[in-house]
Parts: sequence; structure tokens; C-alpha cells
Amino acid sequence: MKFLLGCAVWAYKGWIGEFYPPKSPAGELLHLYSQRLRTVEGNTTFYAIPSSETIAQWKSQMSPGFRLCPKLPRSLTHNGLQKTEAAIALEVRHPDWFESPHASHLNELLTQLGVGRVLLDSRPAYSHSNLYKTPLDVRKPRLPVQPVVTADFSFVRFISHPDQEVNQPFLEAWVKWVDQALKLGRQIYFFVHCPIEDYSPANARQFQQLLEENGVLIPPLPWNQIDHSPIQLTLF
Repeated sequence: MKFLLGCAVWAYKGWIGEFYPPKSPAGELLHLYSQRLRTVEGNTTFYAIPSSETIAQWKSQMSPGFRLCPKLPRSLTHNGLQKTEAAIALEVRHPDWFESPHASHLNELLTQLGVGRVLLDSRPAYSHSNLYKTPLDVRKPRLPVQPVVTADFSFVRFISHPDQEVNQPFLEAWVKWVDQALKLGRQIYFFVHCPIEDYSPANARQFQQLLEENGVLIPPLPWNQIDHSPIQLTLF
């Protein structure tokens, strides 16, 4: 599967009742999430290495083909990383990494190592909206967008705005980029965030719809295949 669309978290209780069915128990949220989207980030692993029992539990809840993309524990990233066979993507946030000569040096090194570069696009979240007069609490850096490819896969973090009209032009540009990358045989992980997390799933679905409308060859979104039709009751 070359294109995987997802969000940053799965255990967000604010999604219960819309993205998740009403009264969904916390222990089933990962399973329900994997029935709707194809991948998810994992932030908790940065702070502590999960037990083998926890990992086994996560695995048991995931639908076939679903991908969990956990952050490496800081005990590894801050103290040196040994050689590994797992696919790795690196995100840099200091502005110097986006300027010459540091940017080209970094990209060359990552390409040599086969390490992907996380592509962060926080422009929508910093944009003005007539519906949201108050600036959003973005909590993500405002950095240049440099959609470089340093491995056979790409890892995109799109920091969306609650107002989908704001997202539209930025997503349209990503549609073209995704189409070109897929035609070159690259695998793409595309994660949609939002400062107001309630909107993340709908914004991800907005991108799926744009891709389909523009004829980009991507798999159908599992969420769109869930039957939401009412149950027909009977007296007999």
C-alpha cells in the first residue's frame, strides 16, 4: 500500500460520537481508528518504551495493513542510535536546517543513510480565518516547507486549520506532490494534525476527497466504507 492517511493520535475522547460511535470504550479506540484510517502516529513511545504486553495489545487491535508509526524513545534519540533495520524518518525544527549550506548537507546525509525527512507544513494553522478570529495555539514551529525526498518513502505532517476553506489551497498543492511521488513509486505517510484535535479526522477526509477528485490512484478510505445506514427494526 503506497499511500497511508492518518492522524496524530487515536485515543482522543472528543471524537466519540462522530468519528467513533457513541459510548465507545477507551479500550476499543485503536481498533475503531484502524477501521477508519490507515496509519497513526505514536507520541507516547517518546517518553517511555512500551512493554511487550502493551505492544501485543496494540497489534491485536489493528486491522490488516494498518501501520503504527511510533516516535523513537528519547533514551535512544538523545543518547545515540544503534544500527537498525526499521524505516526511520527524522524531523528537524531548528531554522538553520532549512538554510544553506546546512539544508543540503542534511539532505545528502539522510539520502546516504536511507533515512526519510519529515515534511512539516504548518502554514494552514498560522493562516487567518474569518471563522476563527482568535489565533490558534499551534504548538508547532513555523518553518519553510521543503518537500525533499531522501528515502523511498515520505512522512508528511500537515498541521491543518479548523476552517477547511483555509486548508483547501495548501492541500491542493499537496495533491500534485503526492501524485508525482506515487508515480515515482514512493510510499507516502500523510498525517493530518489540527490545533483543535476535534477537526483532524474530517480534515484528513477532506484530503482523501481531493485526491480522489483529481484522479490520484490511492486506496479507498476505510472510513468511507463503513455502513452508516439506520438499522431497520422489526416486530417479528
